[in-house]
Amino acid sequence: VGPLLQGVAETCALGAEALQAVADRKPCSVEWRSDRLAALARAGAPRSAVEIMIVAPVRLLIYAAAAGSERATMTPAAWREAVEKAAAPPAEAAP
Repeated sequence: VGPLLQGVAETCALGAEALQAVADRKPCSVEWRSDRLAALARAGAPRSAVEIMIVAPVRLLIYAAAAGSERATMTPAAWREAVEKAAAPPAEAAP
């Protein structure tokens, strides 16, 4: 249970940081986004056949924080759509 709890704690910390950046409208670099996504991949890796279900929403928050500079130039709906599209996992290739 220890590694799973550690993963949940790290995922929550990443989410809190991204949420604060979005709330503050603080610009975040592509490097910041890449670093946080790598940390999220490590923290959210399945352990003992258990997935951390908040990984996808935290991924969305990280992308939203990194796209903060675009927010002022788009409608809220268009910005959300752009963030969701960028944060979507790549489609799996058909066999």
